[in-house]
Amino acid sequence: MSLEKINRLRAKLHELVIENAPYEKILTLSQQLDELIVDHQKEKKDYFEDR
Repeated sequence: MSLEKINRLRAKLHELVIENAPYEKILTLSQQLDELIVDHQKEKKDYFEDR
């Protein structure tokens, strides 16, 4: 999981909001972004705990 992927998804989410996309589409993308962020935080935590 990379921060680059998270940032790309965040940028896409902002574009959808600006374009006034349907709420369901924004919500779905927002949930995906949340999952990616949580996964990234878990990976980061595991990395530091293993050291």
